[in-house]
Order: sequence, then structure tokens, then C-alpha cells
Amino acid sequence: MAAALADRLVGARVVDIAPLKSPAGQPKREELLVVLTPEAPASGSAPSRAQPPRWKLHAVCGGPRARITLTQARLPKESLQTGPRTDALKRLLDGATCVAAQNPAGERTLCLSFRQDTPPETAAERGDLPDTLQLHFELF
Repeated sequence: MAAALADRLVGARVVDIAPLKSPAGQPKREELLVVLTPEAPASGSAPSRAQPPRWKLHAVCGGPRARITLTQARLPKESLQTGPRTDALKRLLDGATCVAAQNPAGERTLCLSFRQDTPPETAAERGDLPDTLQLHFELF
């Protein structure tokens, strides 16, 4: 896993997040899809009317093809899990910004730290959640 990937994610904002279902007939594996928009351009640049690019971070943490990568693959909605686990992930990370990414040399791990810049009017809805949350990925 390249450190360049980790560096590229810092400043990106979470647009959507969902665990993925394991393909039928295959062993269950932990997969997560995080849709991000890259860091906004500097304030001195001209505003663009184009929709900002979206990155899809695909994490497959187990099995023979364990990987964490940015992908352009189009996944059908049927492959996304729904339910309380997905709702909780969205509540925690929707709109959060990646503030740090750590990939220790020689390790098959990635730790992403996200900060939720919650407006005061929605802070009560989030309850007593910490301002910074971490996702830890370990490939095995």
C-alpha cells in the first residue's frame, strides 16, 4: 500500500460510506466503500461550475485479494449493505474531513482520522460523539 495514497486522502471530505455485501457463493469478507471529494482548491482560484470529482476508496480487508485502493468501478446499489450498521457509519462520518492518514512502513495497515465539523444546530443530534474519529484497516 503506497504512502502516496494515504497522503492523497488528507483533506478529502466524506460524501457517502457503506459496507459492501459479499458476492453470492463466496466466503463472507469485510469490504467498505468510502466516497470522498478531494480538498477544495485554494480560495484564489476561479470557482468551477463542474461537479467536484469523487474518489471511491475501496477497502477489502480479508481474503486472497485484500487491498485498499481508489477505484473508478461502478458498483450496483444492490451491492451496498443497508441497515443500522450502515446508518451508524453515515451518521458518524457523513461530511467529515480526513485530517490524517498513517501507513507505517512495511505494515499492511492504514489508519484514517476524520474530523466532523458539525454546525452548532446539529451538534445535539450527534450527542456526545468525539470530534475526531478513526477508521483502522488491516489487510490479512
